[in-house]
Amino acid sequence: MKCFCFYIAFLWTFFSCQPRPSMQPLLEKADSLLSSNPDSVFLMLDTVADPEIFPKDEYAEWCLLLTQAEDKSGREHISEAPIWKATKYYREHGPTLKYAIALYTSGRVASRLGRPIEAVQYYIEAEHVGRETKDYKLLFQITSNLGSIYRSLYWVDSTFFVYKRSLEYAKLLGDSLYVAKGNSYMGRAYSLLMFLDKSHPYYKQAANMLRRMGNYEQLVEVLNEWAGVSILREDFEQADCCIQEIDSIPDVYKEKNNHQIYLVKGQFYLQTGKYDLADSYLQKAISSDNSHTAQDAYLYLYDLRKSQEKYKEATEYIDAWKAYNDSIYAVRDIVMTIPEQYERGLLKDKHEILQREYYFYIVISSLIILLFIFLYMISRSRFKEKVLLLNQAMDIIKNLNQKVQENERLIQKYEVLYDSLENSSLAENENMKHQLNDLEVEIEKLKADNIKLNKEIAEQKKKYRLDKILKTEQEVRKTVLLLQLKENPTYIEKEQWAELFLTMDLLFDNFTKRLKATYPELGNSDIQYCCLFKAGFSIQQIAVMLNVAPTTVSRRKLDIRKHMHLAAKENVEKVCKNF
Repeated sequence: MKCFCFYIAFLWTFFSCQPRPSMQPLLEKADSLLSSNPDSVFLMLDTVADPEIFPKDEYAEWCLLLTQAEDKSGREHISEAPIWKATKYYREHGPTLKYAIALYTSGRVASRLGRPIEAVQYYIEAEHVGRETKDYKLLFQITSNLGSIYRSLYWVDSTFFVYKRSLEYAKLLGDSLYVAKGNSYMGRAYSLLMFLDKSHPYYKQAANMLRRMGNYEQLVEVLNEWAGVSILREDFEQADCCIQEIDSIPDVYKEKNNHQIYLVKGQFYLQTGKYDLADSYLQKAISSDNSHTAQDAYLYLYDLRKSQEKYKEATEYIDAWKAYNDSIYAVRDIVMTIPEQYERGLLKDKHEILQREYYFYIVISSLIILLFIFLYMISRSRFKEKVLLLNQAMDIIKNLNQKVQENERLIQKYEVLYDSLENSSLAENENMKHQLNDLEVEIEKLKADNIKLNKEIAEQKKKYRLDKILKTEQEVRKTVLLLQLKENPTYIEKEQWAELFLTMDLLFDNFTKRLKATYPELGNSDIQYCCLFKAGFSIQQIAVMLNVAPTTVSRRKLDIRKHMHLAAKENVEKVCKNF
């Protein structure tokens, strides 16, 4: 049996000591390639068999990187489980930056799956968490995506404020590309507010920055939006310039924005009366996957058919526009409540945390106060008990000393008598000899008794540790006097002041001597008041101990202030207590 147990223990130790599997090198490689080559990262991570067997932190990072690679490479999200697991892990374990990235990625996934309500919830929380990290690139990405959702739902005011934060984050990041994007977002935000003149400079600045960088893909998007805003401003010359510049850019840079370009061209030709061209481009625009683009295309086609007096077709287009519009506004009504609900939830959480902390501190403070009271009561009780024992010891020692002194007096008396009898002429008398012997015996007996009494006195002192507790019998009496005054303030007799001064000097590092040296104008009576202030007695208690009216004590404080040359705001009692 013992051998079997030993064998099991050996196997358990052996396997527990084996190195745990790790994919950390793979994750580091994937992270370094994520921005430049997300397709390779996805394939690299997707080949990992049973990623759940790896440590939890590595599995969470694998889930996050796999979902990011899916998103960046444009792949369809087959399952939301990986990003959900990553978000749950980082929410519970951190670090904060990974948690913010996981929330942002969850928002991206929800948005791509056509669930804007969930996406907004993730983005709002991601920005809140991301502010702690000061990762301005991440914060820019979060707010720009959130702004795009708000814009698609025509939630104009919130779009403006979110895009404004995007530009602020871009400037803090200090990256020209992101600043250019931020400017284009602000142009978009002002156009939604119909402040068209204000949007124009932002688009112009964004376009100039992108031209200098040679970023034609982003430039196409900015020029197209700028053209649309220029059409609304009826600045057709500027709109035509933007469209011509877009046409001059190679098609490879325009693939992502083809439908938006069709929409703007259709809008331009509609406004300039070229209806055939407008119809051609708008028909292409309605096939866009972007509901925002398709909706606007239906509205412009409605305007076009109405101007052509083709009312049946116009009705069909406006019905299609309404269908898009109704679905957008239904979602917007829900989304509009999310920020308020989130803030309310945060406030509730903060309130609950503060409430818990408040109750915690109240309980701890109460326990500390009770502990101090308990310790004070114990120390006070022990001190009283000690004082009582000291008094008892002093009484015993006093009685013993009196007995010793009485014995010494008798010894002295007997020795004088013995000497006088021994020197008398009757010393040879037999009777006298007996008397001398008796006196000698009595003297020896008294001396022996004194030795015994002195031993008992020494034992009493040792028993009550008088030498260690207080240096002298006089100090014991002084401490007892102050304690008695604390418990029961009574009139202080003239002869007690000397004892009280000694007590204050003993307890407070020569208080009266330092006071006289610092403030030489203080009289003996002033020192008495200062001692009582230092000891913490109230005005009413001081009045009782000095046998004066409370008003007299208050007036005396003014005299003492003058003698001490204190400022008008300085409190005599406080000065004495801190002295």
